[in-house]
Amino acid sequence: MISIDDFNLENIRLAKLIKSYGLEKDTWFAIDLREREALSQITELNEMGFNLASHTMNHTFLSQVDIPVIEYELNQSKVIIQGLTGKDVDWIVYPRGRVNDEVVEIAKKCGYKYGRTTLLFNKDDMQQGGCHLTYPRNEYEGIDPFEWAKRSHLNHYWGHCSEIIKFHLWDKFEEFLKWYKEQHGI
Repeated sequence: MISIDDFNLENIRLAKLIKSYGLEKDTWFAIDLREREALSQITELNEMGFNLASHTMNHTFLSQVDIPVIEYELNQSKVIIQGLTGKDVDWIVYPRGRVNDEVVEIAKKCGYKYGRTTLLFNKDDMQQGGCHLTYPRNEYEGIDPFEWAKRSHLNHYWGHCSEIIKFHLWDKFEEFLKWYKEQHGI
């Protein structure tokens, strides 16, 4: 599984690259709704065959706010995305991976079945980890993130279009897509 977090004007360019490898069914875009353009981007990504996950309304760090804010952020983003796509939204991608037991319980009550954190391991369905492809995390000990991902036991790979742009990773991301397609027999 591949997921791309956050609204970015270049997400459609990235989506076209991913789709050129036939990986749209394996890819989730998790777009927060802070920007007006996010709504049309969600619609376009849905029409291209991509999966959509919630990333809250305002990219709020859910473990740092009160319950009513958590409920609003989770419910409202889910309702809006479902309204735009006509599909259930089962995934919540916690902004900055910030989550605690209270957030998980509220997410379940809101109807989410799965959640992705920034952990490097899977705790349970609502707190799944993954490989951050587009940023050299300290835990990777100097190993290129794309190479670390290929060696990892995790099967969820995620990143940000903004980092692909900032760190000039378009070619590396495309190489990763080729590897992913081959590994998964797609």
